[in-house]
Amino acid sequence: MSLATVVEGAAHAASVMYAMEDLSLYWTSDPNTRHSLAIGRDAHIAATVAPDYEDFRAIRGLQIAGQARRLGEAGEAAHARELLRRRFPFLRE
Repeated sequence: MSLATVVEGAAHAASVMYAMEDLSLYWTSDPNTRHSLAIGRDAHIAATVAPDYEDFRAIRGLQIAGQARRLGEAGEAAHARELLRRRFPFLRE
């Protein structure tokens, strides 16, 4: 997923691993990354989700905009971590 934030009036995009459930997207990032710090100041984000393609004509994807928030509840954060581990088994290490 490509995650876009606004940092001091300038757009910034970062690639992040994600998992989804219903209409929610979950990712994990170091709290000191540029995009995490930006979300702390302004929760508005945009994102694109698409697999890699070799044939440009076949490209399909999703573009969304919304608000991000840090998961604060222990149960909610644990659930998101488990979703990410299911999608990316190496995270169990």
